[in-house]
Amino acid sequence: MGTGTLIDLSLSPSDRAPSADDPLLTSFRTQFDQLRMLGQSASPAALLPLLATQTRTVTGLAAGATATTRFAAFLLASRFAEFTGWMAQEAGDSGAAFQWTGEAADLARAGGDPHLGSYGLVRRALVTLYDGDAASTITLARLPRVAGSLRVCAGSPLRGRRRGAPSSAMNVPVCAASTAREHC
Repeated sequence: MGTGTLIDLSLSPSDRAPSADDPLLTSFRTQFDQLRMLGQSASPAALLPLLATQTRTVTGLAAGATATTRFAAFLLASRFAEFTGWMAQEAGDSGAAFQWTGEAADLARAGGDPHLGSYGLVRRALVTLYDGDAASTITLARLPRVAGSLRVCAGSPLRGRRRGAPSSAMNVPVCAASTAREHC
């Protein structure tokens, strides 16, 4: 069952009172944090089945949640999907990275966060960049939401740069993803 099947797009803004005290969500948040720590030392390919299962589980919980926890659960599911996309990319599976990043954006929208869609475009551009796909990278980088993030990051090092100091251009992809996530 896909994400679109589980998302009730008719949710009203008055349902947006997520309960941070829900013990099940707290448990899954703790698991997410632990999986991120594990991701720093374990093989991405080893984590992917677990992350996919956790994403599907939290998505299912969100779909059946009460109005007080639904949005928080969808947002947590989006974080799982986002991290799964990163791990898929690290494992060398660009197709899965695209799929999980798209799912993360869908889940975030269901959770009331409309900005992850822009972040997803930046992520897609970064995956194509790292894959050496010049045409797709250029096409995506020309999109206004992606281009803005890239310009902010390319220009930021100039602010404090001294003459002759090395450029931070190699950090632009990481900065762009972070900028899009935080500011789009």
